[in-house]
Order: sequence, then C-alpha cells, then structure tokens
Amino acid sequence: ELLYDAVVEVDERVQVFTERNSNSNSNGDDEKQQDGVVQGVTGEQVRVLKPVDLEALRPKLQAVFDSGIRTLAVALMHAYTFVDHERAVGKLAREMGFE
Repeated sequence: ELLYDAVVEVDERVQVFTERNSNSNSNGDDEKQQDGVVQGVTGEQVRVLKPVDLEALRPKLQAVFDSGIRTLAVALMHAYTFVDHERAVGKLAREMGFE
C-alpha cells in the first residue's frame, strides 16, 4: 500500500559544492561562479541554481487541497543543508489551509 495519495513536483534546484563543481570555470570568471552561493546549515556551500517559484506551485497545491487532502509532507533535495525552499513551501501550504 502506498503511503501517499498525490505527489507534486516543486520546480527548484540547488547544488551542494564538491571539489569537482566548485572550481573556477574555464575562462577564469570566479565572480560568476559565486552567483547564488549561500552557506547551508551544515556549513556546506550551496548554489541556488533555480529558486522555488511559489506562484507556479500555488495552483498545484490548490488542486491537491481541492481533492480533499489536508496534510502534506515537503521533501526537497539537499534540504538537510539548505532549508529555505522547504520552509517557503511549508509556509505557502499553511497559508492555503494545509495542516
């Protein structure tokens, strides 16, 4: 038996730095490499490649709410270190009436 009734994909992306992806790009433009970089709660450096679009997410969550679902779980990649996107989705869901 499934533990869920619906899945909603959240269009966002963050990347945790590793030695392989934290090096300067081939033209030496270090400043561009730092765009969107924040420190996660674990101390890891995280690049926000695509911020969460809450307005695009709202109609998807509304459809779930309209189907009768009132509780949800939010689980996004790398949220163990970068919690901002999960918190924003959770706040939106509570404002819409989810528990």
